Amino acid sequence: LRVVHGLLFALGNANHPDSQRQAAITLEFFVRSFPFVNDKVKEALGETFYEEFLKNPDDLYVKLTSIQADVLSSNKINIPGDTEVQE
Repeated sequence: LRVVHGLLFALGNANHPDSQRQAAITLEFFVRSFPFVNDKVKEALGETFYEEFLKNPDDLYVKLTSIQADVLSSNKINIPGDTEVQE
């Protein structure tokens, strides 16, 4: 699940709005599917930004501030690939 870092980075890249939208949709899937991903993303974004993300991930990229875009593109999330995934 190291892809989470890349998804956050893509979501913060204002030069590619279609990629931002796709990254947000994919990230929402991982956040809702895996509690440990949810926790890491919530920690990286902060409570308020995290709640905004969950309300409407499809349109988040349109409403991003420059500070939020910077938070996304400079994220340090690293979820090791060997984390045991429970279904």
